[in-house]
Formats: sequence, structure tokens, C-alpha cells
Amino acid sequence: MIRANADEGHAGNILLAELRAWIDEQVESGAIDRRVDIDYLGADEENAEAGAFFGNAMLASLFMMAVILLWQFNNFWHVVLTLQAVVLSVVGVLLGVLLTFPYISILFLGTGVVTLAGIVVNNNIVLIDTFQRLRGLGMAVDEAIVRTAAQRLRPVMLTTVTTIFGLLPMVFQINADFAHGVLSIGGPASEWWVQLSSAVVWGLGFSTLLTLVLTPVMLGAPMRLGNWRRQRARAIREFLDMWYGKRRFGIREGSGPAE
Repeated sequence: MIRANADEGHAGNILLAELRAWIDEQVESGAIDRRVDIDYLGADEENAEAGAFFGNAMLASLFMMAVILLWQFNNFWHVVLTLQAVVLSVVGVLLGVLLTFPYISILFLGTGVVTLAGIVVNNNIVLIDTFQRLRGLGMAVDEAIVRTAAQRLRPVMLTTVTTIFGLLPMVFQINADFAHGVLSIGGPASEWWVQLSSAVVWGLGFSTLLTLVLTPVMLGAPMRLGNWRRQRARAIREFLDMWYGKRRFGIREGSGPAE
């Protein structure tokens, strides 16, 4: 058994990835016998277990949210639109972490993503609930979409901005000692929460900006798709009627009028 720790300033998962690649090369070249079993324990094993746990937790939370939303909205398409905010938030989290951190902590990043799932769906719930209410008042789809986006822009933006600004001290590791009136930056404990708060900030900001544009557009997608299908069906029927009429009366293409 070989034990090792990463030096200060080096990420353990990056070093482990380099070690895996080097060992694979040695196995391929024959320097290490293929019959040798190699297992990675310690932090790598714990990260794998944490990733599996958070994956199952995310699926369970999405399922429970889908059941509640379906009961409330009574519309499968609106449930899908609401939950797509979670997918957008995960994309934002991954982009933000890759841009700002040299390594990924599965424990805190996973906690941030699961926490974020319960926050980002609220924006879509507000939009879709307003859209359904306006449709219930008899408004056309296009008018209801425009009014929904206009009425709910400020609440959604205020919720997002206040949440992000509330987490920025954690992102920048700002510690406030109100008893002694001291502000400090950094510290052993503050580093634990950087990735968790950064996951919420990046995911919430990214998903909100896309949700404000994508959700109103997708609310009108069923109507647009239905209109397109009806137009295509009408065009096909007209073509078939014309073709069948020509065959019935013996009219050929390019033939002149009968005398």
C-alpha cells in the first residue's frame, strides 16, 4: 500500500488524475504487469461515494418536485419547463467552477447543487403560474406570454440579486466579527464554504438569465408547433385532393384542355 498527500498549493484530484494516466501508460508499455490490481482509496474513494450519494439525492428531489408541480399545474409541459431550470443551473455551476477553481470538492459542490435545485425552480414557478392565470382570464397565448414576462421580471431579478449579494461574503471569504468590529479575509474555516456558495451564485445567475428568455419562448412552443402541424396537414390534404382529382378525371401534367 502506498500513502501520499498533496503538497500545499496542489489539488489532490488533479495529481491523482495525472497519476492514473501515468499508471495506464506503464501498464500499456508492460512496465507494470497487467495482473496487478490497482485500487485508489482514501479521498478518491470518499469522493466517488459522495458523488453517487448526491446523484441519487438529486434524482429523488427532482422526482418529488415533479410530482408536486404536476399536481399543481396539471400540465406535463409546464412541469418540464420548471425543472429545466435545474439543468441550466448545473451547467452554470460547472462553468463557474471550471473558470474559478483548480479543483472540485464533490461534497460541497454537490451540496450546493442540491440546495440550488430548490431555489431556481421558484423563478419558473412564478412565471408559469402567472401565465396560467392570465390564460384563465381569456388572454391569447402571445399576449399572456408578454404580460407574464413583463410582470414577473422585477420579482425574479430581485430574488436572484439579493440571494447572490447575500452569498458574496462567503464567495470572497470575508469574515465579520461584529463583537470586536473586525473584518478579515480568508481563514481555514472560510475555505470550506467557498465552493458551496460559488455553486449557488454561478448556477442561480446563469439559470435566471436564461430562464427569463427561454421560459417565455417555450411557453408558446406548443401553440406554434400545433399551428405548424395544422398548416402542414392542410397542405398535404390539398395536395392529395388535387392529385386524386387529376387521377379521377384523367388529367395529366402538361396536357392541354379537352376539345
